[in-house]
Amino acid sequence: MLLDDLLSCLTINFHNLATPLPVVIFLLSISAYNSLTNNNKTITMKHITLTTLLLSLTLSGCQKQPDEDVDPIATTTAFENSDNILSKYLEKLDSEFTTQDVRVKILCRDYPREYEKNYMPNLLKLSPGEYSEVALLADMDLVLDHYKEKDAIQC
Repeated sequence: MLLDDLLSCLTINFHNLATPLPVVIFLLSISAYNSLTNNNKTITMKHITLTTLLLSLTLSGCQKQPDEDVDPIATTTAFENSDNILSKYLEKLDSEFTTQDVRVKILCRDYPREYEKNYMPNLLKLSPGEYSEVALLADMDLVLDHYKEKDAIQC
């Protein structure tokens, strides 16, 4: 089991070669100590370079890789469906014919659930660097607070 874990970590991934700086400094200090006891500087420099390279490649292979299995078509479809559902909720909230019970159900249960479970995750998958979860939740709170204040609803 331990051998399998070690072998899986030794898989080299050249897409993510970020090595923690303290590890590199630690290895260089060990190699520098070895150079004090070993007078052959050519072998020591090769040892430093090889050790640093191997450790950085090993550690980068052990780091968790981002999900690249995102299907853009399925994610876009799910996002559009969720956006349509949220738009229908907002239309109902804007309608003068919607009862107070339906408004409470939408504002306190349906809209937040749809937004957090479907809309927000799909938007974050489609635009990973453009939005943050905190900003999207703040936007949702602004919308909900507006309608709660307008209709005098407390959840």
